[in-house]
Amino acid sequence: MKKILLAILPLFSLITQMALAYNKATFEYVKKYKKLPGETLADRDLSCAKFAGFDLSNAKLSGADLSGADLSGANLYGADLSKSKCGSYVGADMRNANLTNCDANHANFSRANLSYANLSGMKASRAIFEDSILDDAVLYNVILDYSILTGASCKRADMGNIKINYSDLRNVNFENANLSKAVIQGPTKITTMIQAILGTGKFLSREEFETINFNGADVLGAAFLTVPRGISMSGAIGAASISCCYG
Repeated sequence: MKKILLAILPLFSLITQMALAYNKATFEYVKKYKKLPGETLADRDLSCAKFAGFDLSNAKLSGADLSGADLSGANLYGADLSKSKCGSYVGADMRNANLTNCDANHANFSRANLSYANLSGMKASRAIFEDSILDDAVLYNVILDYSILTGASCKRADMGNIKINYSDLRNVNFENANLSKAVIQGPTKITTMIQAILGTGKFLSREEFETINFNGADVLGAAFLTVPRGISMSGAIGAASISCCYG
C-alpha cells in the first residue's frame, strides 16, 4: 500500500500543478481579453464579480449566484442564465439568452437588449427594465412586483400568464404583444396598449384608463375591474368586460 501511495503522490502533485497553471493561464486570459474561453460557470458563486464589458456569449451560467455582480455592457448573447441570481446588466447584449426561472429581484436590465430571450418563470421584485428591448422575448408566467419598465419595448413579446403588480409601465410598447391570461394590477401608469392582444387578461386597477391608447388592441375576453367611469376603448377590436366601476 505504501509503495502504491508513493507511486501516486507524484502523479497527484503533477495534476495539481497542471490545474493551478491552467487556472492561472485562464485568469490571465480573462484579465487581458475580457473573455471566458468556453468556461462553464454553472452553479458558481460569482456574487459581486466584475464582468462589465466581458464577452460572455453562450456562457454556461445556469444556477450561478450573480447577485451584486456587474455585467454592464457585457455580451451575453445566447448565454444560459437559467435559475441564476441576477445582478446588473445595464446595456448588456442578452439576445437569445436563457433566463428561465431565474431570481431577478433587484436586478437592473436598463437599456439591455433582451430580444428573443426566454424569461419564463422569472421572479423580479423591484427590478429595473427601463428602456430595455424585449421584442419577441418570452415572458410567460413572469412575476413583476414594484418594478420599473418605463420606455421598454415589448413588441411581439409572449407575455401570457404574466403577473405585473404595482409596476411602472409608462410608455411601454406592447405592440402585438400577447397578454392573454395576464393579471395586471396597479397603479401601473400604463399609457399605451396599441395593437396588444389582451384576450382573457385581467386588469385590476384604479388608474385613469381613459387616457390609454387602445387603438388596434384585441380586447376580446379581457376583464377590466375597478376602473373609472367613462373608460374609452376607441379603436379597439372586440368587446371587453368592464365591471366594478367607480367615479
